[in-house]
Amino acid sequence: MSRIPTSTGVRIAPVAPADRSPQQRELLEPIFGDRAANVFATLVAHPALFEAWMPFCMYLLRCPEFSARRREMVILRTAWRCGAEYEWEHHGRFAQQAGLSQDEIQALAGLSGGEWTDEEDALLHAVDELHVHHTLTDETWARLAAFLDIEQLITLPMLVGQYTLLAGTLNALGVAMDEDVAAAQAPIGWSNK
Repeated sequence: MSRIPTSTGVRIAPVAPADRSPQQRELLEPIFGDRAANVFATLVAHPALFEAWMPFCMYLLRCPEFSARRREMVILRTAWRCGAEYEWEHHGRFAQQAGLSQDEIQALAGLSGGEWTDEEDALLHAVDELHVHHTLTDETWARLAAFLDIEQLITLPMLVGQYTLLAGTLNALGVAMDEDVAAAQAPIGWSNK
């Protein structure tokens, strides 16, 4: 089965600051002020769901169980596997801040070979298995269990799952790329896929 094309346009527009209800302002302003990224300004159109989702989202965005480098490797590989341009471009910037090189970011997309440690290779292999099979083989589990603790073993599929959920939502809703991200030099242009 081939991948269907994603939305070519915005299906649900971000809620502009002037159009936000008091509840929407209460949900966004303490965290973002009036400069919420389009992902958050769009999803807040459903305030109850947004309020329930945000603590989980923010926990995994920081993901203390993994280094910033490993967290962003997992997120970027998930974004690429899901065809999530919005997620890829945003987290490409975070990955650079976490110390990933341009070559490493390209390798996460399979555009070049990567020079990964055995542990990093195991994490990326796990992302690929979770994407395709929604589970991990015994072999991959054993590789991960050799260096991850119990909390990390629980967090990894949750991290992949959260960013898979978000990728599908972003793609289905046609969430527009934020102007500052669109104007910036992307870590790897999405057109290179």
